[in-house]
Amino acid sequence: MQLLNNIRASFAESTPQRKLLVIGMVGGTAVLILVLILAFGSTGSKHIKNEYVDPGTGETVSDPAGKVAETEGATTQQKPIVFLGFSKLTDRGLSKVQHDKIKEVLQTYSDTSNAEITELSLATSSITITPPQIGSPNNETVVTGTLTANRKTTYALELHYDSITTIQVILKKDGAVVYDSTPLDLLQNNTPVGD
Repeated sequence: MQLLNNIRASFAESTPQRKLLVIGMVGGTAVLILVLILAFGSTGSKHIKNEYVDPGTGETVSDPAGKVAETEGATTQQKPIVFLGFSKLTDRGLSKVQHDKIKEVLQTYSDTSNAEITELSLATSSITITPPQIGSPNNETVVTGTLTANRKTTYALELHYDSITTIQVILKKDGAVVYDSTPLDLLQNNTPVGD
């Protein structure tokens, strides 16, 4: 408080030229800050074309003009699929190896069918996990969820596994199975379980 009083007293005793200089510096600094905010502060989402919030995941997706497709980890010559919401599978107990294999299997489905999937959204609120039943000889966990391909086609996803190193991906459309990976042993070069 004393410092503020000292500044006021010093300013009151200043000459008119010094007062104008101080006022000019403060005003100039304010104008410069305003110009910088206008020039660099408005590079936000309203300037990015093709941006939307995915309804299944709540994630913001942007695809600016001229952007090169992301191909990291792609195992295909086709355009890789943009996967939305799939990280929630590892949050719910699937292993990273299973997670990666699920995405690879879905990419294979897209490449070998006429689906031409470029974006696949897993509705995070639709993910359900059915653990193995006590006393059942089958030690299988089943994960289900709803997928939306290219923002319009809906699929039902079923994941079956009995350990963190196996996975079976089943994709259904209108109740009919359109793709079944069969159970895969992820430690044995992805061979079908039992071979």
